[in-house]
Amino acid sequence: MKWAALSAASLGCGFLAQRAHVPAAWLIAPLIVSIVAALKGIDLRLPRWSLAAPQGVIGVTIAQAFTLPVIDEVVHEWAPILIVVVATVVAAGTASWLLAKYSPISAATAAWGSSPGAAVTMIALSADYGADARIVAFMQYLRVTFVVLTASFVTHLVTQHSTTPSPNAPGTTAFTLLPFLATLAFAVAAAFAGRYSKVPGGQFLFPLVGGSALHVSGLLPINVTWWLLDAAYLTVGWTIGLSYTREILLFVARVLPTLLLSTFVLLGMCALAGVLLVVLIHVDPLTAYLATTPGGLDSVSIIALGSGSNVALVLAIQMLRLFAVVASGPPLAKFIGRIA
Repeated sequence: MKWAALSAASLGCGFLAQRAHVPAAWLIAPLIVSIVAALKGIDLRLPRWSLAAPQGVIGVTIAQAFTLPVIDEVVHEWAPILIVVVATVVAAGTASWLLAKYSPISAATAAWGSSPGAAVTMIALSADYGADARIVAFMQYLRVTFVVLTASFVTHLVTQHSTTPSPNAPGTTAFTLLPFLATLAFAVAAAFAGRYSKVPGGQFLFPLVGGSALHVSGLLPINVTWWLLDAAYLTVGWTIGLSYTREILLFVARVLPTLLLSTFVLLGMCALAGVLLVVLIHVDPLTAYLATTPGGLDSVSIIALGSGSNVALVLAIQMLRLFAVVASGPPLAKFIGRIA
């Protein structure tokens, strides 16, 4: 009965959030519902292994963005892209240091909460490295909210956009039985293979890297339906939300001013990285801003497609930064712990 009530409330709020065009509605709505349920004393838990399959689905969904235009962008502009990726990782490290130095938030939680990239991925990976996934979730979506608002504002301000053709953004496709079954089987198998490997973040990286290779080669026509991706988001939302307590929310309220300060520092430093991109490769300002903004890959892709910017370059930098953040997350957290 508890699971039935949680499901009904999550589905209802999910539909309302989707109608209101809330980014990642099927993660945020179940997350909020499950937080309320946990605070009401409803004792429900999902095992940690239940995150593997949703991460696999999210990984292969993002893998759709890895196309030949993206590869061409990386090959032709690899040096400036590398500089900008390193600059944004340094910006995340600076924001993490501020949090770890001037608040009671642990270095691991500060590092993963400040990491730019796919918010769902950072939340799901954080618990594997000693971070508090509840605070990481709050930090990630606080920043995503600001990113969506500022990106919309910048889009209205900038009038000169690139006319480079846009590749498909990562997203869902129409249901086709055999490609769907093949995609689902690969996503689950790769996620569990990564989970039981010794590769950091393997249960996400295996589906992402393997799916990208198969997608580019044409060996796997990735088919992710909207309801499968929504189910993956919902599962991640439940897993995180049901672990909240009154004590953790009181803690978040106490450190909120420091969280806001670190968020604005990260946004400002990433904007400077965008200016650097304009100077190095003379790309239009909107493309540079979207490529370096520390938001989620899915929401940034949607904004980029609707703005007329160079989506291939945006996705190239965002995806390379995602790889860099996942790889640098654990050592960055240890380094910040020593210096903070």
